Amino acid sequence: MQFDYLGSFSSLPKEKLEEGWAQSISFFTYILVKKGTDIKSFQKKYAEFPMKYLKATVAKMGLTLAEFEQKGNYLKYELQPLKDIHLHSSIYRGELKTAGNFRFLVVLGITGLLIMTIACFNFVNLNTSRAVLRTKEIGVKKIIGSTRETVIYQILAEIFLQCLIALIVAVIFLLVSLPLLNSYSELIIKPAFFLNKFTLTTIVVLPILTTILAGSYPAIFITRVNATDILKGIFKTGKTNQNWRGLLVTFQFVVFIVLFFSTIIVWNQVDLLQHKNPGYVKENVLVVKGVFNIDYSSRKSFKNEILKNPNVLSASYSSTTPAISEESKMIYRIKGSDKSSYFNYMRVDADYQKTLKFKMKEGRFFSDDMGSDANNVVINEAAAKILGFTDFSQIVHCENQNQDFKVIGIVNDFNMKSLREVSLPLIMQYSGYENFLSLRIQPGDMSQIIKTTKEDWKQFNNEIPFEYYFLDKAFDAQYKSETRLGKLIGLFTLIAILIGSMGLLGLVSFNTTNRIKEIGIRKINGAKISEILTMLNKDFVKWVAIAFVIATPIAYYAMNKWLESFAYKTSLSWWIFALAGLLALGIALLTVSFQSWRRQQGIREALRYE
Repeated sequence: MQFDYLGSFSSLPKEKLEEGWAQSISFFTYILVKKGTDIKSFQKKYAEFPMKYLKATVAKMGLTLAEFEQKGNYLKYELQPLKDIHLHSSIYRGELKTAGNFRFLVVLGITGLLIMTIACFNFVNLNTSRAVLRTKEIGVKKIIGSTRETVIYQILAEIFLQCLIALIVAVIFLLVSLPLLNSYSELIIKPAFFLNKFTLTTIVVLPILTTILAGSYPAIFITRVNATDILKGIFKTGKTNQNWRGLLVTFQFVVFIVLFFSTIIVWNQVDLLQHKNPGYVKENVLVVKGVFNIDYSSRKSFKNEILKNPNVLSASYSSTTPAISEESKMIYRIKGSDKSSYFNYMRVDADYQKTLKFKMKEGRFFSDDMGSDANNVVINEAAAKILGFTDFSQIVHCENQNQDFKVIGIVNDFNMKSLREVSLPLIMQYSGYENFLSLRIQPGDMSQIIKTTKEDWKQFNNEIPFEYYFLDKAFDAQYKSETRLGKLIGLFTLIAILIGSMGLLGLVSFNTTNRIKEIGIRKINGAKISEILTMLNKDFVKWVAIAFVIATPIAYYAMNKWLESFAYKTSLSWWIFALAGLLALGIALLTVSFQSWRRQQGIREALRYE
């Protein structure tokens, strides 16, 4: 747990502790249970415990608990293991610290596993492709007495040594590039994180596992051919091996197409979230935090002092602001109706609409010039729909405050939180001076505006540090995990392209080596280079086409499931699938054509010995 300071509940008056016990969402309760406690049984008993306090609170509203629940209301007090909160805290809102994202880790883990699988498949492909070059060596060893098992162990030892060297290079490269990776991904990964049992075990087991998985098939494949046939030059890979290599190439193109498509979708979604109009103008709004540190009687003077700055167009107090986790709820209903519900509510002054520039649908906003608006409220469209509000003669009753309010205006829905959710029902009450002060400022020299505002702050409280943030930055920060995901998947896609291209180079080299005599004869008989390249590319085009057919439904399903967590989502356009397929095809054709063209140089030498 991380905190700046701790305060004791025992220092609060008893009436403050009892007031609004059931409505409070600002506190977390930690329970230390005895060892050996049956957690399921304990949770069942605990679920009944808060009800006796909830009954007393609901009774203040003139309702029984059954009547309260019949209206669709409920309060839940749930328990969760402390160690699960960081990655599995979806049942809570407003955590003490930004929680981790379990799905984010799953996506990255699967992506990393797929890339490693591609690397292993390419390793198998390259080693089996190089088998042709080692046939005579294996044949001689068998003739002078080496058993097949001995040769297999030797090949596995060579592969293990390669994996070990690769692992050492990878660890060194990771440690050196860690600052750059942290900066790019906005993660905080320290070298000390690798010094745990799981990581160290993985480092030890990985080269052994890779050797077994990726080295067994090449070793068995190379040593299964009869030594006499090898020395006679009789060595055929067979159609089964060609199909196997084709399957491996298809798999890696499936992974590439899925990753590329996912990268485009994630980027498009982040762009949509950051640029979609949330219902207010978030740009050029400076929010001053912690205004409660200024004496209540001085807050009007503080606001007026700030407004003297010609770069400050307007200023408004509010109990909360968009894009932060703090929220408050109250129970409201239309007076005379038995249907009550929880609504988000906030307290604002008369300049809030002018500062955030959200639009009124009907009626008016609060005003300092029209008498006291203390008994009036402004609601949004979502709240009007849930309340069943039809005209301005209806009175809204707040059950928590046991007070009636007149609705003077309805504002268009705007998103107080991220665009992962639809606009929530919101009721605004009039208040003069609250804890946040939002400033609508002129675009320009922000540092000078901040400096001037800080000086104004010091006039009223020189002991507490001046804290602020820009509303648009706080809004964009809500999508940090999505931005990070897009960056990392993009990076993994690039790695997959590089690994896949290296594998293709080896496979093309193998194919052209096997068919170099055929190619030479075709050229002697007048075949053009373009015709030769077409012949060599034909199989790869087929494999890419198969990969595209397999990858499309996988990518569509995966991204469609990911987008389900957003209220506003980008479309899964056909052109993104087409672009992913064309890019995969382009990489394949470019790689194959380049390597095939290079191999043309060996044709004359190959035919010279026939």
